[in-house]
Amino acid sequence: MGLFFKIGSYFMIKSMEKTQIKDYQKEDETYTLEKDIPYLNDGNIKHTFNIYRYQGKNKKKGTLIHIHGGCWIYGDKMYGDPYYVYLTHQGYDVVSISYQLIPKVEFYYQVQDCYYALKYLFKNQDNLNLDLSKVMLIGDSAGGLLALLTYGLITKSKLNEVYKLPPLNVKIDMLTLLHPCLEIHRSLGLLSNKDNYYLDRIIEKEFFKGYKDNPIYYYSSLSEVINYLNFNKVHIVTSLRDNLNKHAFYAYDLFLKHHVDVTIDIVPFYKKLDHVFELLHPEFEESILTNNLYLDIFEKINK
Repeated sequence: MGLFFKIGSYFMIKSMEKTQIKDYQKEDETYTLEKDIPYLNDGNIKHTFNIYRYQGKNKKKGTLIHIHGGCWIYGDKMYGDPYYVYLTHQGYDVVSISYQLIPKVEFYYQVQDCYYALKYLFKNQDNLNLDLSKVMLIGDSAGGLLALLTYGLITKSKLNEVYKLPPLNVKIDMLTLLHPCLEIHRSLGLLSNKDNYYLDRIIEKEFFKGYKDNPIYYYSSLSEVINYLNFNKVHIVTSLRDNLNKHAFYAYDLFLKHHVDVTIDIVPFYKKLDHVFELLHPEFEESILTNNLYLDIFEKINK
C-alpha cells in the first residue's frame, strides 16, 4: 500500500470517526435487531448483515437494503444505525450489509461481496422471514457506486461477463443514491487539477490489481456502465454544502441523457447539511424531509 494512500486513509478515517454516531439506539417496541447474519460461511465478519425488523402495528411497507459508504476503506453495517432505526419507524424492514474494505481487498471483491449478499437475501428470504416483493436498494457515498454496480448485475449484460458473476435475476423496484460518488476515475473538480490527477492515480492503483491491465478498471464507474443497465426508478440525494455534489449533478445529467426515470433532491446550503447528513443525523428536520421524500416515492411506485 502506497505511503500517500496510507496517510490519506488515516486522516479520512479519523474524520469519519468524528462524525459517526457512537451511541446506537436501543431496541423499542417498534423494531428488533438481528446482528451478524452471514451471507458467506467463511467466518469473515465483513461477510455479514444485520436486519432491523419493523414490529409496529401498521402494515409493513417493504424492505430497504443499504450498502454503506466510507470511501471504500472504512465503515460497516452498523455505521448508519440511527438512520436504520428511523427507517424501521416508518414501517420498513432494513437490511444493512458489510463488505470487505480496501486495501485488504481490491475493488472487484467489494462488488462481489455486495452481489453475494443480495443473492443470499433473495435465495433465503423465506428462512429469514423477509418480504422482498417490494425492495429499495440504497447506497450512500462510495456505497452508491457499489449499489449501482450490484444493481447492474441483476439482469444479463456485459457486466456479468466482466465481473464473472451470473445474473441475479431478482427484482429491485428502486435505486436510491445518497450523496453518491459514482465516478471512481475522476474527482470531478474536488481539488486543483494537479491534486485531482494525483488523487485519482493513487486511488486507481490501490483499487485495481494490474491497474489498466485489469478489465474491471474499465467497468467501474457510472459513465462506463450506464449503457448496460436497465433501471426502474432512480432517486438521488445531495446538498449544496456536500463537497461531492458534483458527482450527483453529473450522474443526474447522465441518467437524463439515457432516458432513465430519475429524480434528484438538492438540499439548500445550510451549515450542518453536508455529506450524508440525513444518514448521520436522521433527527434533523431537514433529514426527516429528505428521507421521507424518497420513501414516499417508493411507496407510490408500489401501490
